[in-house]
Amino acid sequence: MGLKINRTKHLFVIFLVFSIILSFTQNLTDDLFFEDSAQKLALESALDQAMERETHFMNFIYTSRQTLKALSQNQSFIDYLDTGKSEEEIVRWFRSFAWSYTDFMQLRYIDKDGMEKIRIDRDREGLQPHLIPKERLQNKSDRYYFSESRIKPLGEVWFSALDLNIENGKVDIPFRPTLRAILPIEHDGKFGGILIINYLMEDFLGKLMNMPLYDSILCDDSGYPLYHYGKGKSWGFYTEPKFNIAQQFPDEYRQILSRPTLITDSFVARRFDLPIEGGLHLILQLKHSYLKSQNEQSLYQYFTTTILNIVFSIFMSFFVVRLFSNTLFDLGRVRHLYRDLKKLHLRNDIALKASGIGIWEWDYESGSLTWDEQMYQIYGIKKGDENTYGVWISMIEDADRPLVEENLRNAMQNMGEFAMSFWIVTSGGKRKYIKALGMNEYDDSGIAVRMVGTSQDISASKKTREMLTEQKAELESIFDTVQGGIIVVDLNTRILRANRKFSEQVGYTPEELIGMKCLDMVVSEDRPLSFKVMSEVMERGYYENFERRCVTKSGDIRYMTTSIALMPNKKEYLLTSVDNTDLHKAYEMIREQAYTDELTGAKNRKAYNEKLRELLALWERYEAIFSFVILDIDLFKSINDTYGHDTGDRVLVDLSALLERTTRITDHIFRIGGEEFVVLLPGTDKEGAMVYSENMRKKVEAELRTIDERVITISVGVTEVQSGDTENSIYRRADEKLYFAKEHGRNRVVSDI
Repeated sequence: MGLKINRTKHLFVIFLVFSIILSFTQNLTDDLFFEDSAQKLALESALDQAMERETHFMNFIYTSRQTLKALSQNQSFIDYLDTGKSEEEIVRWFRSFAWSYTDFMQLRYIDKDGMEKIRIDRDREGLQPHLIPKERLQNKSDRYYFSESRIKPLGEVWFSALDLNIENGKVDIPFRPTLRAILPIEHDGKFGGILIINYLMEDFLGKLMNMPLYDSILCDDSGYPLYHYGKGKSWGFYTEPKFNIAQQFPDEYRQILSRPTLITDSFVARRFDLPIEGGLHLILQLKHSYLKSQNEQSLYQYFTTTILNIVFSIFMSFFVVRLFSNTLFDLGRVRHLYRDLKKLHLRNDIALKASGIGIWEWDYESGSLTWDEQMYQIYGIKKGDENTYGVWISMIEDADRPLVEENLRNAMQNMGEFAMSFWIVTSGGKRKYIKALGMNEYDDSGIAVRMVGTSQDISASKKTREMLTEQKAELESIFDTVQGGIIVVDLNTRILRANRKFSEQVGYTPEELIGMKCLDMVVSEDRPLSFKVMSEVMERGYYENFERRCVTKSGDIRYMTTSIALMPNKKEYLLTSVDNTDLHKAYEMIREQAYTDELTGAKNRKAYNEKLRELLALWERYEAIFSFVILDIDLFKSINDTYGHDTGDRVLVDLSALLERTTRITDHIFRIGGEEFVVLLPGTDKEGAMVYSENMRKKVEAELRTIDERVITISVGVTEVQSGDTENSIYRRADEKLYFAKEHGRNRVVSDI
């Protein structure tokens, strides 16, 4: 009795100690492998994050290139380089770009001698851009970006280092990160100066480096941080003392700066493949808060699991010893092994049935086939019926049978594998598509004696593939016959595929379109909007119904309504286009009639109201200055009374024509009633408007000779837009100046000056 008790105690202690050791082993395994695996997965995700940000930066680079090229290819800019004229037009063109792109800090044209000629500035992102007066323009011939541009390829955009903005030799305080995109201009085959955009990069970098799971560092090729998660370590070259990543990563910094990608146990580093001077390297490491949270969670899990395992081990050890102490070392082991083997066999059967796979064996000498239950179900044969090679081969359809037999012979003779799909007809007349695989088994002398293999009914997947093939053919048919133009382009807008309708719209054959950039077909004035749309599509996935003008192969301008979607692979865009040229022309014709004064051909009061509202909105939003000029024919009533209304009408027609001939194309002339005309001058202050009006007054007095014996004159009122102006207030102010001119002798110009 005492021996039995001692044995029971020994068994209890053995089970308890074994269970505790097993518990500690499990926790140690989790700690060594699974916790480390979680961190490894997080670091692998960091590499994806780095590559995603590299792609985002590349899209920014692409947009910058296209923007500068659109600016340089504008006809007004080309005329300006040739003649020095049209500067006001270029200023408006530059301003429109600066208004569209709120991250422009500076947009400049610097001539071939290094002198700034046109400069638009923005102090902070979101603020309105403003033109720098001539007297504040600087000579930049000694700046590196100008001197290097002289030796760079003409017409090719290059990018400076990502750096801090420097004015008058000093770094701006507070820091203003900037990146310069520079285009050396080719003029008459020679260096004609540069177009340069300084980008405000603070918000861009903030969004780029904001990753909740990672502490991020962006450094240059020298290892100086441009952005660092640590306070006071960003822009390490300019801090006091200077800070370099060599101080933070003394053992790895050389590898960080020399390798395209570096993955360690604690951080991931990637060198961005971008055409930026000085290079960019992104370093991502798991946040300390994340690691601390993981360690606390692991420690809690470790202690909880250990306590539960010990309690469970005590209970199970006591239970097992009490029930099975007499037979634990004999029958129990055999039974457990048998149960495990039976479970394994059952699981294998379940797995095979679930996958629909049957197992077969073909004995070469006897020709007999041995099938499992699943094989009988696949071939529709009752278990126990005759089952030989001849029966099996006869079930294969005539068209497939010779090839199946040939492949079987080759597998037997060449000691190869049998792998084939074929159609069968079961004994019940059902048609099935079978995928069969087989391998030879050999005797000791190396002779193939049997083949063992699997068969699976893949009729459903065969039908699915056929359906997909039919659907693809249908989609191909729709793609080529749909009434809208469709193209697929890559992220650089190079056309990968175009349907017949788009080919007809632009006049190129589908073969000619492949490889062309679709944005190259957009007129230069519409490209800024197109670039902006493409950027929005990259962020939100689509953009619907925006208007653009395209140039066809023959040089015609077509008005297209386009929608864009980012493809699921995020590497291609799908563009659909409808040609609305005829509709646009009809609309313009109707609009022209509705907005044109029937007598003089000038724009009418309806057109005046719309244009004035538009200019006031631009003034309110962007402080885009303009002037308002109102003029009236002096003593017009006496002309009608003396010479008749027909002559009075001819005077109005001749005056309108004279105004049109002597007014810039960017200005707007309206007849708003009787002998009263208004001229709106965008981008012109009151001093400029006074010069224009005085020249016009003199020209009318000298050249308007509708009535030979009479000198015709005009009186003019001039004002400049002011804060809080409405349509009524600016008109009333100009009209008061006109009234003053009439009251004080006529044939004169009166303004706010």
